[in-house]
Amino acid sequence: LSLAEDEIREIRLAKSGEATVLRKGDDGQWQIVEPEPLRADQDAVRSMVSTLATLNADKLVEEKAADLIPYGLEKPALEVTVVKKDGQAEEIYIGDEVPTGYAHYAKAKDDARVYTIAGYTKSSLDKTPNDLRDRRLLTFESDKLARLTLRARGQEIEFGKDAQNDWAILKPRTLRADGSQVEDLIRKLQDARMDA
Repeated sequence: LSLAEDEIREIRLAKSGEATVLRKGDDGQWQIVEPEPLRADQDAVRSMVSTLATLNADKLVEEKAADLIPYGLEKPALEVTVVKKDGQAEEIYIGDEVPTGYAHYAKAKDDARVYTIAGYTKSSLDKTPNDLRDRRLLTFESDKLARLTLRARGQEIEFGKDAQNDWAILKPRTLRADGSQVEDLIRKLQDARMDA
């Protein structure tokens, strides 16, 4: 494939009769729309988009393949459909691993040629909704955060920004706060992820 990354609007990954569909919203954010609506991990999807935009074959195996069964392309292990801005779709089929390993057979839907692609290319496209979902426990923009409350074992500490935009302790009593420690806590909250 040769696509501009910003042309890609939808990606459909189909394997074993199940499909994962990712769609780019008007806000530029990717969402999982099938098998169920979920927030997508933007970095994981951007990595996939980058792989698809510059998808290269390692080598040509057969110019006009009459029989796709030997390559596992009759019923591909993975079908990838990319829908562009203009509504046009490109489909890639990924089949069996080559006997020597480290590569897989692949072909475009309307092309008789069979190629090999690198094993890591298949790995970067062979994703489930669980691989692509946003696993962050909390989603917020740290620069817009004005208050933070922590409750544990019946105790509560509340932090807030003062008139100078510095962090202060508001509860249990008003005190100056170590701004770098509060920012570190906020980073840890942003980075908290669910396990798979």
